[in-house]
Amino acid sequence: MAKVYDEEQSSLPTAVATTGPVTTGLSIKVKELLEREARLNETIDTNLRENIDRDPRAVWLLYAFQFFRGLTISLLIPIPAFIGNGEHRGVFMLAHSLLVGLLPLVGAMLADSYLGKWWTILVATVSLLAGAVSLTVVSATGAHTDAAVVVLYLSLVFTALGMGFAKPMIEALTGDQFLAVQERGIPRSFSLLYFAFSLGSMISQHVYRAFMYRYDRSSEGYLIYTPIVASCSALVLLPILLIGPRRFRTVLPMREFVPFKMVKTAVVAVRRFFSASPAERASMGHWLNFAAKDEGSLFVQEVHDFGLSMGHVLLPYFFLSALAMHVDYFQDSQMFTFNSTNSPFEFSNPLWGYDVHIYSVLTLLVFLTFVVYPLMERRGWNVSPHRRFGAASVCALLAFVLSEITDKIAKDAYTESLLRNLAPTESFTSDTLEDYRQPCPTCPNRWITFPQLFLLALHSALAVPAGIQIVYSETGRRLRTLAIVSWLLTEYLARITVQMRGTTYSVGYATMHATFSSLGVVGFVLFSVIMRYYTPRKGRTSINEAARQSREAEYSKL
Repeated sequence: MAKVYDEEQSSLPTAVATTGPVTTGLSIKVKELLEREARLNETIDTNLRENIDRDPRAVWLLYAFQFFRGLTISLLIPIPAFIGNGEHRGVFMLAHSLLVGLLPLVGAMLADSYLGKWWTILVATVSLLAGAVSLTVVSATGAHTDAAVVVLYLSLVFTALGMGFAKPMIEALTGDQFLAVQERGIPRSFSLLYFAFSLGSMISQHVYRAFMYRYDRSSEGYLIYTPIVASCSALVLLPILLIGPRRFRTVLPMREFVPFKMVKTAVVAVRRFFSASPAERASMGHWLNFAAKDEGSLFVQEVHDFGLSMGHVLLPYFFLSALAMHVDYFQDSQMFTFNSTNSPFEFSNPLWGYDVHIYSVLTLLVFLTFVVYPLMERRGWNVSPHRRFGAASVCALLAFVLSEITDKIAKDAYTESLLRNLAPTESFTSDTLEDYRQPCPTCPNRWITFPQLFLLALHSALAVPAGIQIVYSETGRRLRTLAIVSWLLTEYLARITVQMRGTTYSVGYATMHATFSSLGVVGFVLFSVIMRYYTPRKGRTSINEAARQSREAEYSKL
């Protein structure tokens, strides 16, 4: 029996596009690329087919890698806030944040075009380690010379590169370890990746608090000892990564600049489509096929899938993420009105909301992954990523409603407390209520915010793995890293939108609540309407014959 590779490897070298007059087969370059992939993955694929019901062993290396990466990054993220002074600190924090937020796009383009996922992750890991070690050296020596300051800022640039450059690679590399016929394991792997990173972040918070309280909440101890812990954690990343190349399935880069190739494909197809006759348009089937002669039949199919996967989910996700982050920031701003003397979290008083959120996320990820989803599958219920994302949207909307209720309760109690304690000559209005940061013994306990925090955690546990699975599974194999980074940038832009609320224009809380609640409702309605007519990639008709053969090979059952 001829060997059938899980994706394009077996049939693609002979696949030919026969739609209309286009009879373009694969180029020599693409054939060589696919044949090389087949040789590299032959042993791994054979082992996977022999254990088709088990997850690849390589993913466990990536879970461990993600845990230590989360620990390292979460330890280093607060450092820019403690470095510099005055306006320079704010400028540097902004620059550092922009680097971390935008470098994933650069990393994704280089990974899909030239470097490949593993080499991109290696470059980012080495950069992260170099930044942590140089921070350790400068902090431990206590040098304040100009050279030491230069090294300090360069080390933070290296850490930003390490944090952002490989951000979408781990998920894409993890998904690549599965055969297409093992797709049922992909949702579990993305959930466990998120769990591993969140667990590392949680432990880093305890390390952070231990240093801060050990040195009486001074940044001195944090800046001296945290880089040491982060360096040790980053050092563990290298052996995990270096023992993996022979165990990881490989999707080779295209050796072309993929974004330019995508734009060129669309431009060429549009130009030829409008210059073609009606008969030629009808014979071609899809307008992108007009570029198949130059760019390849399979690549135009991947451009088609990429556009659909991005278009049907990114805009709703932006709206819903903006709403969820607005609720998250809003509940932090109202926390001062709650009486904390009865809280069992007194040791971590300023981060009580974070504690509840992260512990809830960790618990829910385990419960959903190993209890809820398998039970629903056994009962024949649909647990597709789109349905999970829709459920996450409902959780965000409910969290907003609860945050409005708790805000009214808290402000009413706080207003009554202030009126009782104000001097006769003092006065205030509800618009300036947030300026009064005074104790309020009669205000409700902050456990009143637990339901909304729990719903936000459920939103994260549902939306993050489901969203990554949507953009990964709905995109062709050569563009999956770019798809994931597009998802991450959407979330990043939503966060910036929320953080900038009220800073450019003077708007009140009522206006912001109305704006973000409207965005959330529009996003949910838009997503629901789109999903009513959206056909998943697995069941969608291919736009040409070569793509059809590719899909048949990809989902072949052995």
